[in-house]
Amino acid sequence: MTALAALPVDARRTVPGIKPGRGDIILAAAVTLQTVVEIGAFAGLEATEAGLRDGIFLARTILGEEHPLFPNVREAAVRNLAVQYESDLPHTEHVARLALQIARLARAGRADRAAPGEHELLWAASMLHDVGMTISYGDHHKHSRYLIVSAELPGFDPRERALIAQMTRYHRKGVPKLGEWAKLGRPGDEEMLERCSMILRLAEHLERGRRPIGQRGAASDQRRRRRTAPVGGGRPHAAALERRALRRRRSLRRTSTGRFVIG
Repeated sequence: MTALAALPVDARRTVPGIKPGRGDIILAAAVTLQTVVEIGAFAGLEATEAGLRDGIFLARTILGEEHPLFPNVREAAVRNLAVQYESDLPHTEHVARLALQIARLARAGRADRAAPGEHELLWAASMLHDVGMTISYGDHHKHSRYLIVSAELPGFDPRERALIAQMTRYHRKGVPKLGEWAKLGRPGDEEMLERCSMILRLAEHLERGRRPIGQRGAASDQRRRRRTAPVGGGRPHAAALERRALRRRRSLRRTSTGRFVIG
């Protein structure tokens, strides 16, 4: 606010993020917001892309307390985006199940817990990791990132949307990092991004053949090594493609879980 007060009206019109027509009223708006934050003892305010009319409409129709149209807005938003870009839902849903199973197994016996909301963000990234294929298979992980960042994803804040996008960006290769979204991050987000990206990458390779083999997968800990094996009558050669894909990722799997996944 101090910076805006020091500028003449014409200079305020050129400040990035301020519409030229708001140059004369932006200072009064800033004073109002600061006063609200100080009187209410709030940590800050979060800007939303929706307006007051959007909130009234949603509260009275889609999110009505008695019979809401969407019991879980965040889940509906993810599934809607996956359908919009014609994702292979049986594949992505299976990848999501595998990813959550791996995440739980990776923390079995450990005192630390997943970050708040981590598993939900991992699920969302698993469901959306292939949306970029609607543009092109080549570099589809990068296309997925762009589409997720550009989407609204109602219910998710900008930080969460950025994390989901970055998880999909690194589900094929590369060293996960927040990059330009670091300014939105919180302490621990970089580590969470690395964990979830690696787990998603593993889950994708377990689903390499796009067959329900992994659904019968059982995991056990033997001699400090985690072993995956088909159970329930699965043929030993049925998961050959998945096994070959996993063997190519040994160093990656050591980074994400601290142990090897062996076949």
